[in-house]
Amino acid sequence: MTATISTTESPAGKILAHLQRHGEAAVKELEDVLEVSTTAVREHLTHLQAKELVATRLVRRGPGRPHLVYFLTPKAQSQFPKQYDTLVNMLLREIAGQEGPERLQVILDAVGARLFWRRRGAVRLPLPGRRSGTRRHLRDGAPHGRAAPRRNDRP
Repeated sequence: MTATISTTESPAGKILAHLQRHGEAAVKELEDVLEVSTTAVREHLTHLQAKELVATRLVRRGPGRPHLVYFLTPKAQSQFPKQYDTLVNMLLREIAGQEGPERLQVILDAVGARLFWRRRGAVRLPLPGRRSGTRRHLRDGAPHGRAAPRRNDRP
């Protein structure tokens, strides 16, 4: 994030962090988060809009006037760290620790098969082990519902 909003201690940083976690927010909600007046929140939002970090849209919630909500722009979203590799590694270790390495391999094989068939145009595969025969279909490389030829059935 830029130097002016790098800390979540600043009001602007708190607004951006809140919008990242919750997707969008109205001025009233941001007042509660910052514990400041409506005018102060609007001032911070105006500065964030000028930096193209926040945008608005109208939302209808029942009868009456629509409410203005604020959300992060792609420019602001790109400034937040994304550590997907850390998350993936932690998930893999947790699954292996709780379910065992064999179950982890079954899950990874199923994900690999899903990715393969997605690229080939197939739509969905069941989760591993949920229906009888699923593992055989995944192992043989065919999505659920399609008969995969067995290796010994080939001429």
